[in-house]
Parts: sequence; C-alpha cells; structure tokens
Amino acid sequence: MGCYLKLQQHQIILKYPNYIICEHNITKENLNKKIRVINHNHENYKSIPESCDIYLNGEKKESLCDYEMKKKGKNRIIIGCKTQLKDINTLFASIFTLTSLDFSHFDTSQVFNMKSLFFDMSTITDLDLSNFKTDNVTDMSLMFKDCSSLINLNLSNFNTNKVIYMKSMFDGCCSLINLNIDNFNTENVISMRSMFSLCSSLKNLNILHFKTNKVNDMRYMFYECSNIENLDLSNFNTENVKNMKCMFSKCLKLINLNIKNFCFNNINNYKDLSVILDISKNQKDSNIGNMFENINENCQIIFGN
Repeated sequence: MGCYLKLQQHQIILKYPNYIICEHNITKENLNKKIRVINHNHENYKSIPESCDIYLNGEKKESLCDYEMKKKGKNRIIIGCKTQLKDINTLFASIFTLTSLDFSHFDTSQVFNMKSLFFDMSTITDLDLSNFKTDNVTDMSLMFKDCSSLINLNLSNFNTNKVIYMKSMFDGCCSLINLNIDNFNTENVISMRSMFSLCSSLKNLNILHFKTNKVNDMRYMFYECSNIENLDLSNFNTENVKNMKCMFSKCLKLINLNIKNFCFNNINNYKDLSVILDISKNQKDSNIGNMFENINENCQIIFGN
C-alpha cells in the first residue's frame, strides 16, 4: 500500500511506497548556489535515479543533480522512492545544509548496507531512527561518523543481529551526552575499531551486554572518551582480538575500568597488568601501544580473576 503525501504548493498528492522528508537551511552563503541533496553519483547508486523522484519546495525535479537554491532559510525536499532501496551507503554523507530528516514513512526492511549513511553530516542535531528496520543490515561502519552536532539519537528499534562491521560507527559524535544501545546484539561483529572514538561528551555507556567473541579489532575503541567515568567491560571476550592499540587513550575522567576477563591470546598472551601497562607505555608500535595513554592517573583498573 502506497504512502500519500500532499504538497501544499501545488495541491497535488504523491503516492510512493515510501518517502523521506528533508529540510535544508540555506544561508546567505549558500543562496543561488548548487546544493547537493543526496549523494546521487556514488558508485552504489546507479539504480537510484530510476528509483527516486525529488521534489524541491513542491516542484518536481527531472534528475537527481545538485540544485540551485533560490530560497533563503528552510527548504523542504521530498525524496519519493518508487521501489524499496537496498543499498543506502553514504546516501546523506557530507551534506552540510541538512537540519532535519523525517524517516517515518521510509521502509528500510530490504536494506543491507548502511555504511557511512550519515557520515560527516555535521549540521544535524536530532535523528529519530526508531522507524528503521535493520534486520538485514550487515554493515553499519562509519554510519554516524563525524556527526559533530548530533545531540539526540534514537536507535531504540535497531536489530543488529546480522551486523558484521561497526567500525567508527559513532566516531566523532562529540556532542552526544547519552547513547542508548541496550538493544544492540553484537554476536556477529568482527570490527569495533574506533567505535566510540572522540565521543568526548559521552558520560555513560552501558555495553556490558556486548558479545565480542568474534571481534578481532578494538583499537581506538574508546579513544578520547574524555567524560566517561566508569566502563564495565567485564563480560568482554577478547580471545580473538589482535589489536587494542590506543583503546582507552585520553579517557581523562575514567575512574573505574573493569577488564577483568580480558585476554591477550592473539597479542603475546600477556597475563600481568603491570607488564601490559609497561608495554602500552614504552612499546608504542605494539598492538597494545598507548592502550592506556593519558588515562586518568587515579583510575582503578580491574584485571584478572
């Protein structure tokens, strides 16, 4: 059954299986310049020109090119999807005029790739993705990377059962204070490299439920999470992890760090915390180099049973 949307400017009704409503804020600097509304020329989007229509302030555009923005302030763009999209890799990446996105009528049930979907979208403050169906998604790496103004992020209905890649997923989300990912299932994830790197405003992070049996890369995972005070990773299984370089580097306020079940089977099988700390400090090229660089000097690290 199609979705109906009335465009006030021309009093016409659009019918699409699903659609996205975008709002772009056009400043004096952007006025009368061509602005990208979606990444239409990415190699993965060869089918998108045939699958989508664009309406700019009620006027249908003949192609998915960049558009000259003649209206200062809020510009409403509707992306009408004739079919269900399957690969939305980088769809909104590096679009600097976006201020809001409404996905409430967008069907993602067939999507398998969300890599870099919002990468470097530095102007948006709120993203409600509670409508997203992610049952088939395997790649969420760099999905929110460098969304530096993002304050509110709703991922409450994310199904991550099939996700393999979470590398840099929230890397650079430096305005996020809270992040609720209690529903995440990570049993198939193999890379968590830089997953929360540079989340410098984040105060609390509950990932005790994370299953990390298949993860092989955790380097820079919490790099410069400079406001987090407690990290309980006691349930982490690191038997297959090959790299933990800079994992907790610059966690300046970290008071309690529980890594009691960490093992280093793939990194010389270290079993003594003092040795690990010494190598982290003095052998910076190793796979645990700078692991605890500039961590809070009063941090209590629980390691070993």
